[in-house]
This record gives sequence, structure tokens and C-alpha cells, in this order.
Amino acid sequence: MTFFLMGSYGSPAAPNAQAAGGVGDADLASYFTAAGRTYPAFVSLVLVPPLLAAVRSGLPRTVRAGALLVLLGAVFAALSLPAALTPPSWADAQHFVNYAAVLGYVLGLVAFWFSRADREPAR
Repeated sequence: MTFFLMGSYGSPAAPNAQAAGGVGDADLASYFTAAGRTYPAFVSLVLVPPLLAAVRSGLPRTVRAGALLVLLGAVFAALSLPAALTPPSWADAQHFVNYAAVLGYVLGLVAFWFSRADREPAR
């Protein structure tokens, strides 16, 4: 809904609200960004309990390390929703939260891949 209220003429991925409708639309751009982050934040929060259980379990170390990294990525992904609503002067903190989420997810998935590769017999 905020996307349509903005009257943006730019790309849906990066609306040019300033050129489309003025300063008022530029204020709506942060809400549009936050709205786009709600589903990934929700999914990340849903993943937290099973990831915590995996970290605390007796699974192999590599699996637990991967679960911990994905858990950190999930926490930062959930934090990206409120971070999207911060003022522009907090841009460095926003970038940190976003990159930490991506790194947590990617490094965790890589650790999961290594845990599988460690247990497969050589061909």
C-alpha cells in the first residue's frame, strides 16, 4: 500500500521517491523498505527456536556451528526491520545489521555443507 501511495516512477526494487512526488514521498520510502523486510524478519524469528535447539543439541560440532551462524543471521535479519526505520544518520548501523544477517546465513549454510562433506565416504 505504501508503494502505491508513494506514486513512485522508479524501479520497484529502488523507488526514486524524491523525483516522483517530492519530500513527502521520500518519507514513505523508509516505510516501503520496512514493509519489504517484514516477511524475512518473520521467517527469521520462526527459525530461532529450532536453531537454538540445534545449537544446544548433541549434533556434530560443525552442524552446531552452522546452526549458531544461521541463528546469528536470523537475529540480525529480524533486527533489519526496526533498523530500516532509523534515521539516515544511522546508515552505518543499518549496513552492519544487513551485512551481518547475510554473512550469518551464508556462513551457516557453508558450515552445514562442510558438515555433510565431512561425513560422506570418499568415492
